[in-house]
Amino acid sequence: MRRAPLLLAIPLLAAACGGTNASAPGTPTTTARNPPLLTSPTMTGTVSTPVVEIDACTTADLTVSAKEGASGMGHRSTIYVLTNTAGVPCSTEGFPGMAFLDASGSVLRDTVARGDGTPAPVVIKPGDAASYSLDWTEANGATCATSAKVLVTPPNDTSHAELLSQVVICPGRPVTVSAVVPGEAGPG
Repeated sequence: MRRAPLLLAIPLLAAACGGTNASAPGTPTTTARNPPLLTSPTMTGTVSTPVVEIDACTTADLTVSAKEGASGMGHRSTIYVLTNTAGVPCSTEGFPGMAFLDASGSVLRDTVARGDGTPAPVVIKPGDAASYSLDWTEANGATCATSAKVLVTPPNDTSHAELLSQVVICPGRPVTVSAVVPGEAGPG
């Protein structure tokens, strides 16, 4: 009688181990399941890129040129283009400073108002440009003066570039600059 329990134990042991029971008819056959594959943990996250500091654009890094902007009904505009002539990128953000000189070099006006727009960082690669617009209104019948030269100070710099540019300066009339934007077309 000891053998019967032993014989019954073998099919149960085989079933528990995932084997098959071919010797006992009527006993359900079980098949071993494939064990889960062991996988190595994967790394998640972002790959960090080294931070490259880009210096602020200075007058020494830039050449300044002017071209006519929009005009009509007494409103005038000039687009000033800041081209990076340095061998490395530089960045700028904000509003430029300007002063207006007559032919003898006397200052006609040395302030400008900030126009509309929110400054945003602009990276200027070597050979590329950023720009801004200067806007003013001519007054009918007012005694106005026309500049022969302008001094352009890039945002956050203290030195300036001088170039020939005619801007009509009328007493009591604002002269506004936009924030510097990418490209040569000025804002908008």
